[in-house]
Amino acid sequence: MFPDWSNTSEFKDTAERFGTIPIHTKDLGDALKAHMKDKTPFELSRDMMYIANMTNVPVPFLSVNHPEEKKLFTNLMASSKNFDSEQMALDWIKYVDKDKQIYPKLPVYLRIYWKDYEKGLLVKATAKLRKFDQ
Repeated sequence: MFPDWSNTSEFKDTAERFGTIPIHTKDLGDALKAHMKDKTPFELSRDMMYIANMTNVPVPFLSVNHPEEKKLFTNLMASSKNFDSEQMALDWIKYVDKDKQIYPKLPVYLRIYWKDYEKGLLVKATAKLRKFDQ
């Protein structure tokens, strides 16, 4: 009927599979499992539960969103000499807490938030200089 359209039956079956795979390091996953071992489990949405199950961790890795997470980021930055997203992700695990809504972070999420954090520092510094000049 439509000779130029492809048909799924024309494709060869392969061992290739599609789905969700873990992208965290083994160390990060192991640290999270150890931390959550004796903790009250998070109440996860179905989507979050799916991500956690598919990546074999008790709580999914999510980006920095909650105000408590932003405060934690600021505190961790204040206590370190330089920004190392890999180390910060491991350190962050110690603070994962259901009640405070602090979820574990992948290093990439911390690097992304670092850009916003850095902009905020520059804005504050500029505002301080403008105030000083007046």
